Amino acid sequence: NLMRSLYIARKIKNILPDVKIIVGGPEATRDNELLIANPYVDIIVYGEGELTFVELLKYFYHGNTELKNIDGTIFRTNKKIVKNKQRKLLSDLNEIPSPYLLKFITPSKSKYMILETIRGCPYRCGYCYYGKNYPVVRCFSLDRIEKELQMAKEAEVSYVYIMDSLLNLNEKRLKTLCGIIKKINIDKKIIFQTEI
Repeated sequence: NLMRSLYIARKIKNILPDVKIIVGGPEATRDNELLIANPYVDIIVYGEGELTFVELLKYFYHGNTELKNIDGTIFRTNKKIVKNKQRKLLSDLNEIPSPYLLKFITPSKSKYMILETIRGCPYRCGYCYYGKNYPVVRCFSLDRIEKELQMAKEAEVSYVYIMDSLLNLNEKRLKTLCGIIKKINIDKKIIFQTEI
């Protein structure tokens, strides 16, 4: 993903040199020198990006702060790399509005839905970023998840990928979630995939 994203960033900058390229995701970390040194990337959002990205939008639209005041960002100024402190993790994931329930993303267009129900991992496996970046486990409410899955059903989504780091961490919660899935997907038309 990283190499493809950097290729696209380069192509965009060649056509629109003044456009700001902001990147985030699991490969956007404080120690990813390949990404940090890339001249086509203007700002890196690392860690949980929801609040950071909103602050960046306000920065570009209103200009009422400076980039150095936006936690969770890395940027270049006068050829110097500035790494702002990491943003504190959200204690309640339900503060993040659902893009599905707000209809910002309509699953009916693609018949595919990506769903996050849990964020974080208490383990620190050497091959994985979850435990390093998100050691505190937090959950989206089951009520919200049920509404999102009901929306998927009504939109005739055929595939749901649950992108959790540890779907099976809490057995009771997993059983409840499976009950919700069974109720909504009674006709078994939706294929579910996840990792445990």
